[in-house]
Amino acid sequence: MTSMSRFPLWLSVITLLALIPRAIFLFTRGSFWFDELFTLELAKLPFLESVRLASQDTNPPLWTIIMWPWAHLLPHTEWIVRLPALLLGVAIVPLTGLVARKLADERAGVIAAALVAASPTLIYFSTEARMYALFVFLTLLA
Repeated sequence: MTSMSRFPLWLSVITLLALIPRAIFLFTRGSFWFDELFTLELAKLPFLESVRLASQDTNPPLWTIIMWPWAHLLPHTEWIVRLPALLLGVAIVPLTGLVARKLADERAGVIAAALVAASPTLIYFSTEARMYALFVFLTLLA
């Protein structure tokens, strides 16, 4: 097996491993805090009103738009409301690896993905019902 063919395997393993601390933290975090409740309450409004009010907030309205279906279709438990951030937070890991590979090489991609997977700040962002994980994800896509 060549080094080039191992990159997808390493990226997959690191991504799966990144899910473990994020999931543990997600299920053990406890109650919402004020900003998360604000996001949830905003997303529970009718869609156009939600977008209008979100556009007046200090944060961009895209997160509220993403959260709107979650708030209307699923229960409002802490882990369900925080799940979009978890999904984006896990997706940041392979995306970082791909960006680093493009900028440098496969070794840099694996190292960057591993660092992001273990980052306490990014683990925290992955369990926060706010736009932080989305911001990192969209920054990497840019």
